[in-house]
Order: sequence, then C-alpha cells, then structure tokens
Amino acid sequence: MRRYTITARFHEAPVKDSLQRATATGRTLSVAVSRALREILARPGLKKRRHRTVTILVAYAGPAREVHPD
Repeated sequence: MRRYTITARFHEAPVKDSLQRATATGRTLSVAVSRALREILARPGLKKRRHRTVTILVAYAGPAREVHPD
C-alpha cells in the first residue's frame, strides 16, 4: 500500500475551515483520495454542506509503514 497526503481547499466553506489536510493509504491513488476526502468531509464545519468547488492537491508520502511483530 502507498501513503498519500491530500490537501483540499473548499471555496464555499468558511475561511477557518476552507483548507484541510489528511493522510490516507491505498493501493491506488483514487482509493487514497476517496478515503481522505471521506474523512475530511466528516469534520465539523464541512459536513452537511454542499461543496461545488474543491481544489485537491495530492503528494506521494511513500510506502505505508508495516508493523511486524517480533
């Protein structure tokens, strides 16, 4: 799995909530972006609002860290 950092700017949201960032993992970019946006849209100030314009910036953060029990 790969880890991506997604930054989203919501143009119709209040200024204090307009810029949000989340990190998500997924096998593909589309899965990671979907997971991150689902998490961001559940936050207070953004949920239950209709957003018409969103700017999304995606950065590859490297492979996801796997924890191996010793």
